[in-house]
Amino acid sequence: TAEAAIETTSNKIVATLVRLNESQEGGQMSPELEQTFQKRYRDLTTRLMTSIGRTTVLQGVVEKTIFSASRKEISKKVGSVMLALQAQNKVLAEAMDMFAVGGFQGAFANLGRANDIVGSAEDILTGLEIEITTNQAK
Repeated sequence: TAEAAIETTSNKIVATLVRLNESQEGGQMSPELEQTFQKRYRDLTTRLMTSIGRTTVLQGVVEKTIFSASRKEISKKVGSVMLALQAQNKVLAEAMDMFAVGGFQGAFANLGRANDIVGSAEDILTGLEIEITTNQAK
């Protein structure tokens, strides 16, 4: 897909920036590397907080409106998503710490892992929202 191609290209650019930065003498961080990290960190933090908010809303909806046998199953899925999302706060904090001490590859790797988990959670949440909405319309 186009999104996958863009992400692959973006990751290659980041890898190049990291290599260039690590090969420089004097330990100066390039502004491009710092800007790239900060942007990815901010974007991912926003998506993470939005997903946690969506999950919280879904938990309330499930508890108040779903009375069928699927309530327990949906509630379990929502709980699992919430735990996975909350764990990413630590991953993001570790990424920031790594970046601050010059562990650029590790920092970007952490952002990549968190991005994958948040992306999966977003997909699951969308599916659950559709399922709940569809069940409510019946």
